[in-house]
Amino acid sequence: MSIFRAVENRKPLVRAANTGISGFIDATGKVLKKTGLFKETYITDDILINNDISFYTRFGDLFSFLNIIFTVLLYMKLLSKVGRTQKY
Repeated sequence: MSIFRAVENRKPLVRAANTGISGFIDATGKVLKKTGLFKETYITDDILINNDISFYTRFGDLFSFLNIIFTVLLYMKLLSKVGRTQKY
């Protein structure tokens, strides 16, 4: 899930988990370094901070809402077309 968050926002991500896998993920989703599961250790790395702003960061769930509206309008059009072609 952390890889998707890094790509979605176009930002590097540092994940620190007490009982899971910790690591460094770059803005493209590539895992740079990681620890093992349930390993008591630490890792360090340099990360590059960028000023890129992704579509999702700027507009949030706008794309999802537009898809919902489009689907509802398409469904309504199909229903009206079916209603006109039925004979009683």
